[in-house]
Amino acid sequence: SREKQQHRDEQTSTALQRSQLSELCPGIGEFFTPLRLCDALLRYDAVASMTQRRHVAPSFNDVRHILNTAQILALLPTLKLVTFDGDMTLYADGGNLHRESPIMSEIVTL
Repeated sequence: SREKQQHRDEQTSTALQRSQLSELCPGIGEFFTPLRLCDALLRYDAVASMTQRRHVAPSFNDVRHILNTAQILALLPTLKLVTFDGDMTLYADGGNLHRESPIMSEIVTL
C-alpha cells in the first residue's frame, strides 16, 4: 500500500542521515515520534540540576530520563492507555500496587 511504501521510504532516508542524538548516543534506537527534547531537558533539569554541573558529564541515566520524558511528552496528546511493568520499580517483586501507595496519586494524574 501507499502508506507502507511511504514508511519504507522514510526509514531508508532516516537510515542514511545520522542525527546529532545518534552521534552522541550510538546505542540509542530509533524513535518514531518527534521528540520534545528541550521540554524534556527543562523538566529533568528542574529536578536533577544537570545543567548546573561543571565537572560531571551527563550520564547514560540522565540521557535515558530525558529521552523517556521526551517520548511521554510527544505521546501525551494522543495517549489513551498506560501500562507498567512494576516489579522492583513500582512495588516489591511479586507484590501488588495498593491504593494507599504514594505513587498512586502520580499514576492517577497521568
